[in-house]
Amino acid sequence: MAYKIRVATRKQQLKKPDEFISTLDWLGEQIQKRAKLVWTVFGLLVVIGAGIGAYWFYQHQQETRALALEFQGSQYFRQQPPVGEKAPAVSKEENYKKAIEQYQKTIQDYPGTPSAAIAQLYLGHAYMELKGFDAAVSAYRSFLDKKPLNDILAGLAYQRLGYAYLAKNDFEDAQKAFESVDHLAGAMNKDQVDYELGRVNETLGKKEEAIKRYQEIVKQFSDSLFLAEAQRRLTALGITETKPEQTKNPVPVSPSNKTITVVPTPQQKPAQEGTSTPTEKK
Repeated sequence: MAYKIRVATRKQQLKKPDEFISTLDWLGEQIQKRAKLVWTVFGLLVVIGAGIGAYWFYQHQQETRALALEFQGSQYFRQQPPVGEKAPAVSKEENYKKAIEQYQKTIQDYPGTPSAAIAQLYLGHAYMELKGFDAAVSAYRSFLDKKPLNDILAGLAYQRLGYAYLAKNDFEDAQKAFESVDHLAGAMNKDQVDYELGRVNETLGKKEEAIKRYQEIVKQFSDSLFLAEAQRRLTALGITETKPEQTKNPVPVSPSNKTITVVPTPQQKPAQEGTSTPTEKK
């Protein structure tokens, strides 16, 4: 059966191009009518993009300068003054004081930067070295109030805050500072803090609380550097603690060679002749 091939008429052939041209004309007319609005939106987008770029550049410059100051403070803190400094050799105390100056400048001039946060933490360390315990407490508190970058730094700050309180013989506040680490899931110093809490509780006469802290180290931190000392403290407190590796893999007790002959009860039949008497090993 033959099929007839349809041939589009001239009107049909011009219909689609006409529609396309009509759409472009309509779009052009709409743009012309709203030219002011279009250019306003375009200009606004350009301004926003430029603002974001400028802000990013500014923040980058701020962090670069803050990092340089914080690094210089850390050099003084580690007793390694910047290379090329012509000043004569100074004491450790002078270097700590210079470190404090650099840390304070970082915090004041570039607040909100990661380097300023680190400078705040090390400011407390520097005050501790100079035995300025009240200033150290204030520095650590400020660091913690500004929400530390992560749980690792927060745990370290609470630990050092506890030491600052201990240096002031403020055992109650030291205990609170150490206990704050319990709530930090990502803290890496929980074993050391447990040990410090054990010692603080001993000092406060809370023997049971001290034992719990030492036992926590034995049970949860079998590879801790404080494990042996925790076991010594438990022994001193009258607690015999099983070593972690013995708890996980108990060593079987060797049976004794001594045997006990079991006498048959009325319900048991006596052993027949030629059979061995049952024995029980201890």
